[in-house]
Amino acid sequence: MKRSWMIFAVLTFIVAVTVGCSGGGDDPNKDNAPPSPAPAKDQKDGKSAKKVELPKLEATTVGSLPAFKAGHVYLAGQPSEDDLKKFADAGGKTVVSLRLPDEQVGFDENAVVTALGMKFHNPGFRKADSLSEPIFWRVRDLLKNKHEQPLLLHCASANRVGAMWLAHRVLDGQMDYDQAMTEAKQVGLKPQAYEAVVKQYIDHEKKNNAPE
Repeated sequence: MKRSWMIFAVLTFIVAVTVGCSGGGDDPNKDNAPPSPAPAKDQKDGKSAKKVELPKLEATTVGSLPAFKAGHVYLAGQPSEDDLKKFADAGGKTVVSLRLPDEQVGFDENAVVTALGMKFHNPGFRKADSLSEPIFWRVRDLLKNKHEQPLLLHCASANRVGAMWLAHRVLDGQMDYDQAMTEAKQVGLKPQAYEAVVKQYIDHEKKNNAPE
């Protein structure tokens, strides 16, 4: 009996030492547990990333001129000298005219805009077939450049402005074509004049920039 008790004591001691060396009461699976998964990164195609919300198009005025604005971009027909002065007084930085230099506006717009301390750009066109890729690129670059804003984009009646706005919203804002077309019409686009040319340009750009 005494011998059995001694054997039991020795075995108990061995077990105690073994448990102590293995970390006592710690979770035995702790060191062998798989690492926690890293937070999922946005996919390269951007599908998991949150879509950037575009500035809403809303009615406004530039001086006494009816206009639309989206963020700090203003869209309108031909402004007067007084409209341009009020735009400058309100913090305007850039005026972009889509009218050709030979279109009569009653004053030297470039000189007036420059004298008011603003920048003037004139990527002009008139007929739909004169609406070239370099014009699209230049206007889109200006519309995307935050350093140029507040920016006023205008033509005579906002028809040409609507055409540029359609391309900008679809290609640079990833807006649905039909929704962008609705906005372009609000701004002043007459579809029969420019829609086919703008649609062709949009399709061309999407095809060229599509991931392989």
